[in-house]
Amino acid sequence: MSEEKKQASDLETLRKQLVDSQNAVDELKKEKKTLKIKNTLLNKKFEAHGDPVAGAPLTLGEVGGGIEPVSANDFVDVAEMEAFMNEPVKLLVHLDNNEASLRVVTFGVNAMNQPVVRGREQVIKRKYLEVIARTKTTTIQQRVNNPLEPDSILNVPVTMLTYPFQVIEDRNPRGRAWLQAIMDENNL
Repeated sequence: MSEEKKQASDLETLRKQLVDSQNAVDELKKEKKTLKIKNTLLNKKFEAHGDPVAGAPLTLGEVGGGIEPVSANDFVDVAEMEAFMNEPVKLLVHLDNNEASLRVVTFGVNAMNQPVVRGREQVIKRKYLEVIARTKTTTIQQRVNNPLEPDSILNVPVTMLTYPFQVIEDRNPRGRAWLQAIMDENNL
């Protein structure tokens, strides 16, 4: 009987070791999967073209994607507008004096994102310039028209560009008129 008990005990010990080994294998598989995910995230490529020296033009690639269907009747007009909106434009988005302001701002068009570094000349597509030109902030200034009646406060809305910018280079002769029309729409 004692020989049978010893074999049973050895068998139970082997079974526990097998379960422990299987648990260890499962943990290693989980860790391997986690490491694969982290490795994939670390190896993602973000395009950055240009000299990293301060003041040199910088181009950061778009992030995202998508396809928009177009009817056959509008194809030529849409294709021309698409080509125009995807032309490169060099600009400078100015820094401001607010320490809390973002140094890199991301603008999006149709699920495509474009990071822009403030304070550096950068080449971006015109479609993102349109977003920058249309991004505005409205604040309220309180004015007292008559100092003898301080209770008569006039609230005056003041609208300005959220990200003031300067176009450095636009090779399309229609570009300036196009941008001016957008700025006129915003009354800026």
